[in-house]
Amino acid sequence: MIAVVVGALYAATKFVPVYMQGAEVESILDSYRHNAASLDVNDPGDSEDKILDAATADIIALGIEERYLEVYFTDGFETLNADYRVVVRFPFGKSVNLDMAQAIPVPQ
Repeated sequence: MIAVVVGALYAATKFVPVYMQGAEVESILDSYRHNAASLDVNDPGDSEDKILDAATADIIALGIEERYLEVYFTDGFETLNADYRVVVRFPFGKSVNLDMAQAIPVPQ
């Protein structure tokens, strides 16, 4: 019984931060979605790149590695998306790769 409790607590220390980080990524995307609402679908100009670059920088600041991160809009700027990987490391060189995806609808 004690081993189960200890195992559950250990798993919580590894996976709860990943869940919290996902909520922070969603919050960052949400903060940029209103800026995206003003983009012209036919000619977004450099505003699209500015929004994506700023969102990317904020997500990297959370500790997500840039090589595992892609922030993009779907066609027609319907959603702002972030796809990323979080590596959870365990003792003895073991690790688990968690591929995460967040999508926030952009107001039209």
